[in-house]
Parts: sequence; C-alpha cells; structure tokens
Amino acid sequence: MAGIKHLFTLFVYFVPLFLSGQAGTVSDPFTQLKHAWFASSDGIYYFDIGGNSFSTYVESGNGWILMASGDGSTTESSYSSTTALTLQSDKILPSSIFTSTLVTAIRMSASGGPNLPFDVESTDSGVLSNLQNNNTLSDGTNSGDWTGTGTARLARSCAGNSGPLSTHIYHACGNTGNMHWQVGKNTDHEKIVFSNATKNNLNLWIRATQTPLPIELLEFLCIPIRNNKFIQIAWKTASEINCEKFIVQRSKNGQNWESLDSVDGAGTSSTLNSYNLIDPHPLGETSYYRLKQIDFNGSVTFSQIESVHI
Repeated sequence: MAGIKHLFTLFVYFVPLFLSGQAGTVSDPFTQLKHAWFASSDGIYYFDIGGNSFSTYVESGNGWILMASGDGSTTESSYSSTTALTLQSDKILPSSIFTSTLVTAIRMSASGGPNLPFDVESTDSGVLSNLQNNNTLSDGTNSGDWTGTGTARLARSCAGNSGPLSTHIYHACGNTGNMHWQVGKNTDHEKIVFSNATKNNLNLWIRATQTPLPIELLEFLCIPIRNNKFIQIAWKTASEINCEKFIVQRSKNGQNWESLDSVDGAGTSSTLNSYNLIDPHPLGETSYYRLKQIDFNGSVTFSQIESVHI
C-alpha cells in the first residue's frame, strides 16, 4: 500500500535479552534483592519484598544495594531506620531487609573523606552471620575475612565491640589507623583512621546472588502482514530454563499493557525453538509489543519492547 511506512525490528543474535520482570519503579518495584542486578544505571530504585517496601541506592551491573550510609561531617548517636535511603543520609534500612538469609555478600566503601580509596567486601560466613543477627560486623571476624582495597584497616587484636548495626557497624578495637565505624560514639563516628580529624563518608552495601537469565533470545520480530491489517509476532530462543509459557503483550503507549495470547514454552531446552502469533486487530498507527515469560516456579521476566508503525 503506497505511503505506508513499515518499521521492522532488528535481529539481535546470541545475546540474552531478557531483563528482570520488575523495573524498580514505584509502580513496578523489584520483588527480590537479586533483581538489583538488572538496574540499568546507578540511582534510587524501589523494592517490595515480602511486604517490606523501601527505596534505596543501587549500583548498576553489580547488584549492590545500599543498606546504610553515613556523612562523616555529622555526629549521630545512632542511625535511624528508614525505608527511603540515599547516599550520606545517616540512615539504615530496617533490619527485616538486611537480616535476610538471601544476602550472600556485604561491602563497605568510602565515597568521601581523607582516607581513600577504601572499598572492601566479604562473603565470609561469620561476617554474614553478624549481618543476619544485626550485629557488629567485626565481632568474631577479622581483616582476613574481607577482600578489596583497604582490608589492612580492618585488622583488630581484641574481641571487638558488639552491638546493633545502627550503632556499631565495624570496630577495629582501638587500633590506630584502622576502621572505626561506631555511630554510637561521637568521637569515633564514621572513621577509617582513629582520629577526630579523619572522618569519612561511608556506605554499607548488601548483595544477593545473581540469577541466570531464563531465556537466550535470538530474535524478536513484529512485522505488518496482509496489507498491514495484521501484525505477525515471531521469536526464537537458543535455550530455556524452566520456561512454562510466553504471553505476548501489547500497548498503545509502551507503558500500559494488555495480554494478547499465550504460547507454551519448551521447559528446559538447549535447542533452537521458534514461536509466532498473529495480532488480528492492531491497536492503531503504532503498536508496542513485548514478551512476558513465566517460569514453572512463577518467576516472571520481560523482553525488550518492540514497536510497529503502520
């Protein structure tokens, strides 16, 4: 038909394109800690995990979720609990979030102050046990339980102070030049070196294990056919993990979605699988399409969005 413009989707080969089913927005929050791995950029993201709703800073591409943050220029008797955490806020997330057994790594970093660089992390069972019990991270652990830049500052030669993380995050037991992040003592507030003049801005992070993407999507096509009266939606996968079904969704604006139809998935497969559907009644001059993939355990992921202009 003359004058009609077709916009064809691009072929993308051998790249896993599925993102987390939750976008991390107020209306579409992450529902698991591990979804932080899918953050598209550094910034504030929203979570709703088992009824615990909160927002916090997330680093993109590595899954780190901010758990507590302190401004070295202030002196606090303790960090107050908050469900809206930003960098250098002298706040901490509710213990119901960070005591989860799903947390597999913890990290401390300095984003400002005289003692830089400092960025250490741990997967040690003792450190994680302290976290899960809302206890000072240095209690019963030592510098050898951490890796990264600045681990020497974590060395201690005593039992280490204990207390809730809102007042005692890490204490190197008075060793000069070492880590003293004791919010409950104004003289020791947020320091890496034991001196009143060397306070740092410090951040505490948690992370859950990344989940492998359930689908390796080879191509996703949305093409006008039959004199532009219908839209053919076709896709191919190179592998699938516990894939129960695909639901093709469409939208007029790329934000509000409705389900068009569903197709059974291949379960677990490492062979090429091809699928297709027809939309007999496109929504207008421009239609948006995406795939909603559902696992047998109920987990949901979405594909990238494709548009078709008629």
